[in-house]
Amino acid sequence: MKNQRSKKRELNKEEGQRISKLHPLEIPKLTEKDCTVDRFSSIVKAKSFVELISHIEEGIENGQFIFKLSELHTLYVNRLKSLQCGQQINKTRLKQHLLTHFSQR
Repeated sequence: MKNQRSKKRELNKEEGQRISKLHPLEIPKLTEKDCTVDRFSSIVKAKSFVELISHIEEGIENGQFIFKLSELHTLYVNRLKSLQCGQQINKTRLKQHLLTHFSQR
């Protein structure tokens, strides 16, 4: 029993490392067959978040320094839906995630 669990953990770890090494543009090519639904949705969420960060950074470069949370939330949710990952996203958690990302810079 323990050996099976440890082998399963090792396989999950190897798969996670394989996915983390992918270039961001290759992530949409993954399908639910490549990984479990939970992993697929977390990959899609990560890709969508990176795209949202890119959108914000482009806006800053163009002189836009104020972003409405509702607009950012809508962009993020619409992108998730377009990638077949329609989950509800809490605006406050998204805000905290964004603030955490930009406070580390």
